[in-house]
Amino acid sequence: MLGVLVALVARAVVEIVTPTRGSPLSPFGDTDADQLAVSIVAVVLFAPIIEELFFRGAVQRALQALLTRPARPRLPSRAAAAVAIGVTTIAFVGLHAVPYGGAVPLGAVLAPLLVGVGAGVLTAATGRIAAGVVAHVLFNAAGIALLLV
Repeated sequence: MLGVLVALVARAVVEIVTPTRGSPLSPFGDTDADQLAVSIVAVVLFAPIIEELFFRGAVQRALQALLTRPARPRLPSRAAAAVAIGVTTIAFVGLHAVPYGGAVPLGAVLAPLLVGVGAGVLTAATGRIAAGVVAHVLFNAAGIALLLV
């Protein structure tokens, strides 16, 4: 349920700041119905699952463990979680901004920023990536649904 809440809040903020516009074909270029369906499944399911496994499941957890290990200096667990969330969110935003080159639209920064922080906090709070995956999948699904309306 927390993943659903994060997805809805993040999508609402993005839509207020930079409303989704276009058609379902615009982000995918010239495609037929089968290619469009595969592209939508990739955007709604495969990309969020793979990204969450990597960013929150692997990188965030590893960084948080590194920062809380018994060696000196050691960060308190909440501070380590905040640093790990910040670093993975910056990398996550960077990954989504790279295709734009120099002039990155606000929505291309805001959306991954909100999803990254939301999924990172959910992962840190629950110790699992499931809620973050749910948030990411629903956020992307809502974006595609808005293109279909």
